[in-house]
Amino acid sequence: MAEDHFVWFATPEQLAVLDVCEGRGNRYDLATLDNADIRLDGVLLSGVHAYVGAAPVRFPLLVNGSPVRVADVAQADAASLIGEPAAGHGLACTVLPPEQTFS
Repeated sequence: MAEDHFVWFATPEQLAVLDVCEGRGNRYDLATLDNADIRLDGVLLSGVHAYVGAAPVRFPLLVNGSPVRVADVAQADAASLIGEPAAGHGLACTVLPPEQTFS
C-alpha cells in the first residue's frame, strides 16, 4: 500500500544535526532502506536513508495484531490507542553503525 512522505535531501552537516535530534544510536538508528520503491515525481530513488526505532518502545504499534499506519489514524487519536510494540521496525533496511558519517 502506497503512502506519501516527505523526502529531504540533507547535507552531511544537516544529517549530523538530525542524528543529535533523533538520538541516533539510542532512540533511533539511521538505516539505508533496502529495495524500497521510493519515487519522487515518478523517478525511483536509491540510497534512501530513514531513522528507524532502536528499541521496542520505538517500533510500530500493533493493535489487534496489525500495525497502525500513520496515514490511517490522526496523531491525536493515535495517542489513545492500546496495543503492543511489533517485534521490529518492520522495514527491509540496513542499520548503519552510529559512528558512520557522510561526507
